[in-house]
Amino acid sequence: MNLSLQKKVLFGFVVSSVLLLIVTYSGYHTSKQLANLKEWEIHTKQVLRFLEEISTDLSDAETGQRGFLLTLEPEYLEPYNQAVKEIDQDLSVLISLTRDNPTQQKHLDDLSTLISQKLEELQMTIELAKSGNTQTAIELVKTHHGKNLMNEIRQILDTMKDEEERLFEIRSDATDELIKNTFLVFGIGIVFDLGLLSALYLVIYREIHHKQIAQQQLISLNKAAFRFVPQELIKILNKDSIIDVNLGDYTEQEMSIMFSDIRDFTSISERISPQDNFNLINAYLSRMAPLINEHYGFIDKYIGDGIMALFGRSPDDAVQAAISMLSSLKEYNKLRNESGYIPLKIGIGINTGKLILGTVGYHNHIEGTVISDAVNLASRIEQLTKVYRVPLLISESTFVKLKHPHNYGIRLVDKVQVKGRSEIVKVYEVFNHDFFPELSAKLSNLSVFSEGVSLYHQQNFQEAFKAFQDCYHQNPNDSVVQVYLRRLKGDLLR
Repeated sequence: MNLSLQKKVLFGFVVSSVLLLIVTYSGYHTSKQLANLKEWEIHTKQVLRFLEEISTDLSDAETGQRGFLLTLEPEYLEPYNQAVKEIDQDLSVLISLTRDNPTQQKHLDDLSTLISQKLEELQMTIELAKSGNTQTAIELVKTHHGKNLMNEIRQILDTMKDEEERLFEIRSDATDELIKNTFLVFGIGIVFDLGLLSALYLVIYREIHHKQIAQQQLISLNKAAFRFVPQELIKILNKDSIIDVNLGDYTEQEMSIMFSDIRDFTSISERISPQDNFNLINAYLSRMAPLINEHYGFIDKYIGDGIMALFGRSPDDAVQAAISMLSSLKEYNKLRNESGYIPLKIGIGINTGKLILGTVGYHNHIEGTVISDAVNLASRIEQLTKVYRVPLLISESTFVKLKHPHNYGIRLVDKVQVKGRSEIVKVYEVFNHDFFPELSAKLSNLSVFSEGVSLYHQQNFQEAFKAFQDCYHQNPNDSVVQVYLRRLKGDLLR
């Protein structure tokens, strides 16, 4: 090796080292910016969550007031009293979360004033009823002063939500642009660095053709790893290896989609450290994920503490997996109780329909994805578990395709119109996982419950109320019955 070649090698390694330092610094800088943007996205979601909780709390307060005016039974004030406490807490959190946004702070000032007026109006009618002036209280309700206040409150809540969603969209766009630029910097840096090193190797080693072939194979494997998709998706796409998967590959078939989510995870996570957050999520997912695989499903993606899974063999697999997950959660909660931790609650929604599975992205980075309205509906059904306070709901399309429906405890819960769909959707509860007393009670009053649901949708509210009261007397812990009774009291009051 002569001196000239030594200088070339030295120059090449110096340039390569500098380039690597630039790429490393770019990655570090980008990581910090991404972390900051991620915090803002979480912040926006928290604000939206607490705005929604205020709306729910106010509805609960009105429900408690109406129940008390109708029955004069103090127990109906429990939702009202609980809502009043939670509204104050939610407002305090929102004030803290939006202290950097003068516009939202102004909205919160107006919102606090209106909420105070609304709560005063509710308290006034309650006090009148307590003092024996129930008719006066009802006449006060009929003035629509409270209704007008709620309309103003909802308008401010919607305005604040729109503002947060606008900020969320801006920050999300910024995140996407940053990720795109980061991949570009890394791509250019890696390609240039590999090219420079390859040139140096060619200068130094003139007889390494076989090594060039091995290096090319390694690069192909690395590129395939960057485009990683679930192994099950590779099989569904009829590919032998991840290397064979290309951008735009897709297939269409009918599958059952499962969404699951930990209830009130935000409030739980706020009480523990970031490390404990990850330990909790991983401990939970390590118990749930194998059950999905055991029932011939696969996880499409993790969404924070949530899971999206697909089942291609039959809807029974999805339902059985959900029941197993809830049973496993019972055992896990026993361990958490013994260790002094708060038990976890989850909601699971399942829908069955046609969907398209394929790959999206661009040639340097692709991901597997699922495109279908059936996926959106499964997500909506999972959200409905919060409304009815039950852990497992399935759609009608899943129910009718069960091979052995009599093996499950199933009942029609409601006919609802979910966001984004014009047609009415039937939603069913699967309750095999319930503890024996609740399971036995639900099975014994199944016909009465079904009659109540039918009468309710026929708008025969008086008879529906009687049916659900019968169910309540047999099983006062039935959350769906409680929901219907609150609805019917409001309907009968109007």
